[in-house]
Amino acid sequence: MNIKKKRAALLKYVSLVLFFILIISGFLSFVSLGIFAQEDQSPQAAPLSKSFLEFLKGQEMRKWKNISDDGHPLGLIPSPREVLPFHVLPQVKIAGLPSSFDLRDWEKLPPVRDQGNCGSCWAFASFGSLELIVGVAYERGYSKEGKIGIYGESASLEVTGFEAFLGYQFKIDKFYPYLKIGCGRFSYKQSIDSPYATDYKVDHKKSTWTAGVGLKIYPVKYLFISGEFKYIPLEVKPFEEVVDLGGIRYLVGIGFTF
Repeated sequence: MNIKKKRAALLKYVSLVLFFILIISGFLSFVSLGIFAQEDQSPQAAPLSKSFLEFLKGQEMRKWKNISDDGHPLGLIPSPREVLPFHVLPQVKIAGLPSSFDLRDWEKLPPVRDQGNCGSCWAFASFGSLELIVGVAYERGYSKEGKIGIYGESASLEVTGFEAFLGYQFKIDKFYPYLKIGCGRFSYKQSIDSPYATDYKVDHKKSTWTAGVGLKIYPVKYLFISGEFKYIPLEVKPFEEVVDLGGIRYLVGIGFTF
């Protein structure tokens, strides 16, 4: 009988894991199909970055420079031949334009969400970006109330624990909706509101999987506030009866990212 119960519980856990995997896969497929695309789907070239355009403009202005720095003409205007080759001209900035351009000196690449409307292939990037998240979380404050002993003494099982998780978050400005699945190690401790019931001490630990969906907000860089709905299948047996400490719960917390 116990084997059948264990098989049924295992099948239930596996089904829920597959269900959340399907949710994540469906969300990614939903995004990749361009649901968030804007109405104009005509193909366009991605806009060049502002810094690169300024660099090209500066190059063009230096190329056609026909006077010296002190205002004297350099031969015919326009000269049939450059009196001074371009590569020996002094590297002075013209009207504040840059004299060189290097992606290594300019914050790598421009943000994808600033690329604008450039057809269906850019529709997702113009809305936001999808990011992989890996992290560790700590949870406390959940408890289950009940009665214990022959006199029905008030007691509670308090749950705390750590969770390691993997998931995806969708970046929209400072808002990050996310989906995650993980594994947690939870401890449950029983407290009894009675000076007489001293034979019912419980202080154990149990591992289980977790899944959740939530929203993070970044008020400042690297610091976020999150609200989350999380499902935890956690059944324990402190004495003769099985107590369900799991289910869907709502959590609010703060965290750091690197």
